[in-house]
Amino acid sequence: MSHVADGESHVEAGGVAVVAIPDVGMLAPAESYQPDCHPVAVYLARLDVNSRRTMRGALEIAAAHLTSGRLTAERVPWASLDYQHLVALRWWLAGRYAPSTGNCILTAVRGGAAGMSTAGLHGA
Repeated sequence: MSHVADGESHVEAGGVAVVAIPDVGMLAPAESYQPDCHPVAVYLARLDVNSRRTMRGALEIAAAHLTSGRLTAERVPWASLDYQHLVALRWWLAGRYAPSTGNCILTAVRGGAAGMSTAGLHGA
């Protein structure tokens, strides 16, 4: 692993430099929400009952990685994630899960972020 000028590091993956976000685990906990406005609750409520468990689990996997296990899906500040966080998450998922599982987790993360705008909290 080598360092680049702005303090981020990168690793080689199949000949392609991939940016690793060193402070992924430093995301601050999300603010408190009313139960009917929580972005995760809003997202999960839109889903079929049978899909909720799967997508909640997917959000928990993403939350655990993005915060180094410090926060649950309900406490992750989904609106604070930027493109670099999502690229780093996608790269991490690709090395650990089947493509369909990784895509499911990314879909859940997008849904959690979309729950922010659906709940009228922040732009997703």
